[in-house]
Amino acid sequence: MWNPRNIFNESKWLAAIITAIVIGIVVCAIDVINVDGNEEKYQISVIVDDSNSARWDSFQIGLRQAAREKGIRLNYVTTDFEASPEKEKVLIDQEIKNGADALIIQPCSENGAPDILSDIPEDICIELIDNELEIDNLVNKNISYIGADSDEIGTELAVRIKQEYGNFTGLRIGILAGNLKLTSNQERIDAFKRISRESGARIVFSVEATLLSEREIGELVKTNKADILVALDNDVTETAAEYIQKVENYNTYPSNEQKNVKLFGIGCSPENINNLDKGTTKGLIVINEYEMGYMAIIELSDKLMGRNSEVNNYTVGYTYATGDTMYDEGNQQIIFPIGE
Repeated sequence: MWNPRNIFNESKWLAAIITAIVIGIVVCAIDVINVDGNEEKYQISVIVDDSNSARWDSFQIGLRQAAREKGIRLNYVTTDFEASPEKEKVLIDQEIKNGADALIIQPCSENGAPDILSDIPEDICIELIDNELEIDNLVNKNISYIGADSDEIGTELAVRIKQEYGNFTGLRIGILAGNLKLTSNQERIDAFKRISRESGARIVFSVEATLLSEREIGELVKTNKADILVALDNDVTETAAEYIQKVENYNTYPSNEQKNVKLFGIGCSPENINNLDKGTTKGLIVINEYEMGYMAIIELSDKLMGRNSEVNNYTVGYTYATGDTMYDEGNQQIIFPIGE
């Protein structure tokens, strides 16, 4: 027998079910917003040398990934090549004035760099990258460092080249050091020279090379009859590869008689990776700059949010790759970082 009360009860249950579903959808939506769209509570400004250089591509991917996860407002400051400490100080002061709660800084040189940090307010957290400094005498103690172990990298490159040739004895090596204002580059070159000389190699030239053209590099190779070129930073490795390519293509190019010269370097830009793939560069150390950018944001975010008050330095990883090994699983994770 038809009973109006049964229909009423069924309608109540149906309404309750629909309400529960709607509430569930809303809760899920809020969870998604909390995970992927954190409200931006803090601003972190990033100041690095030659900020638009492709060497920072992986670093920027890591920065943006972590900033999105942590709800950080990220300001990546545009800078020139080889900025001076004075210019860097102006940028730092400007970012603090504009509301930066923390700063990620690549000090542009060792000399004068402590001065640019001397009067930064104590409540501003600072992460130094790629170029470690002596900070014991600074008032602001919220300063930590993140980067690769430069001594280890210089040693690793020398050992890898030695393994490639089996014996260093008699080999003539030309070194293109990169920007020697950076402590990290100086540590790399010191470690590389130490291991190479201990193994019997001869360093026939060692120059900063940041402003050298590929033709000038060729003249150095020709004059000193170098068998191996070693480039110790990203941009110098790119320029050295341009020289190698021209030697291979043009018989009239400087030091064309040195056609067997081999290039080994340090770098992470798309151009350097492409040159490794083509065989122009025989071996490349790639620093995990994605990790450097990602962890710099994570460390600072945790400090700003009161989750970590300790000042800890962080060492990022790296890999050595050749054209034959660059697509190995472990190497791919560093060479071709996936983010965003």
